[in-house]
Amino acid sequence: MDDASVAPLPSLDGSNGDAQDPLLHNPVIGRTSTPDSSTQLPQVPRHEYFGSSEDVLAWPIFAGKYDRRWIEALIFDPTLPSDDLSGTPTSPRVNDDSLRNTFEDPRQASQCSPAIREEDVPHLVEAFLLNVHVKNPIFDPNYLRSMAKAVVDRGFDWEASSCLVLTVCALAAISSTFACRPIRENNASSDNPILSESSLSTTTGYHTAEAYYTASRKRIGLLKDTLLATECHFMSGVYEMYSLRPLQAAISFNRACVTFQTLTWMRTEYYITESQLGKARASRLYWSCLKSEHEVSIEIRFPSSGLTKLNYTSAFPPPPSATSTEEWYRMYTEVEAESPQSMHSAWTQNEFERGWYYYLADIAARRLLQRVIELFYKRNEVAWLEFTFSALVHTVEELDRQLVEW
Repeated sequence: MDDASVAPLPSLDGSNGDAQDPLLHNPVIGRTSTPDSSTQLPQVPRHEYFGSSEDVLAWPIFAGKYDRRWIEALIFDPTLPSDDLSGTPTSPRVNDDSLRNTFEDPRQASQCSPAIREEDVPHLVEAFLLNVHVKNPIFDPNYLRSMAKAVVDRGFDWEASSCLVLTVCALAAISSTFACRPIRENNASSDNPILSESSLSTTTGYHTAEAYYTASRKRIGLLKDTLLATECHFMSGVYEMYSLRPLQAAISFNRACVTFQTLTWMRTEYYITESQLGKARASRLYWSCLKSEHEVSIEIRFPSSGLTKLNYTSAFPPPPSATSTEEWYRMYTEVEAESPQSMHSAWTQNEFERGWYYYLADIAARRLLQRVIELFYKRNEVAWLEFTFSALVHTVEELDRQLVEW
């Protein structure tokens, strides 16, 4: 990455932050956005959005035919399939644990319980960097490798570093490299191997992943409010998304966001201003937590942590321990000579670049999505009638242009 990677995020018109934002003169956007200064982007919208994709079911055109509570109940209460679903939805049974205590999670029904092995950790860390880390590149790879080496030398302890390594190993075990596969046709047999391989319970390494994840969960309750603990909570959320636990993932992401905010309140030196971007690690974690929480909140009506209000930084995060693409590439390959069989050789400089740019584009897309929510969905759909049609069209076209540019 060049120096532009740490410059302020481009304003909504695609220009740098020192240019005036034309959207601020838009009759629709101007009501909700004000510039910070001549050198900064307009801040991220500061409201807490509690809506989700099921909000459209409440639109008048559907005449109340679809009760969103049944849809959401299947997420929040796994015991519902055992109940009578023909009646009227009831309020959550917060005081009734009898069904939950007898509910058997199919993930935990397996009789096999593979042991975790310290000698497997270095290999699993490399698999994590290859398969998972590219989607949320918040770690310095050597930072993870040093913790993995400590585990091999001394074994797993009850510190936050072991908790993080265990979660990383769980993600490595459950993940795989991306491969294009044909979609099963409607007339295909039910025992199609392509379909069976997509099952979570038949995923290679799934039970090993659960063993590592269970070990990390035993340690996560002992974490203090530190940046490393925030990383543990965040990576737990990532694993729970991989293992199809969206509600648990939302809770973990929320906890990561709250812990991050606690750091800024406890220790002012963690706070990053536009002129102090030395805390790159915290900056990457901030953006990853923020975009993950936004992503989950669109699907699950879950209270916001309030991290959006923090406005920690409006600059793109820099790559881990690097100021240029070449340095970042060398950082991953510097130990290749010592480990000829390592998976570093599977990487190319173009793949590093593509992964990092995808990460930055995802951050920009999340900001645009938040702006769309702020402008069009902060209130109900009736509010759209307050805007003139020409102003509404101009706003939509401008937001669409920025999205297409990315």
